[in-house]
Amino acid sequence: MAADDGTAVEIGEVAIPSGEVSAEFTIPTVKLILPAVDGENGWYRSPVKVEMAGHDLSGGGIDHLEWSDDAVAWDEYAGPFMYAEEGERSGHLVRG
Repeated sequence: MAADDGTAVEIGEVAIPSGEVSAEFTIPTVKLILPAVDGENGWYRSPVKVEMAGHDLSGGGIDHLEWSDDAVAWDEYAGPFMYAEEGERSGHLVRG
């Protein structure tokens, strides 16, 4: 199995009982959705609406998404929000 960039992804061990069995090995994905940049050199000039979306092709579903801008304090994602702090930011997403 390969990630979107072509690198291998470890999915662990899978025990398959005898008989006819099918298994889904599609890893759930999380997408960060941002508007088009409205300033020069890749900068936003106004507050940014941040949206997240999770998708699970296996049908198992994604229980919840969490986000953090420091990887220490985490908030459960409840819907789109505005990010208005000035300066460079990095963020973190996890799925549960």
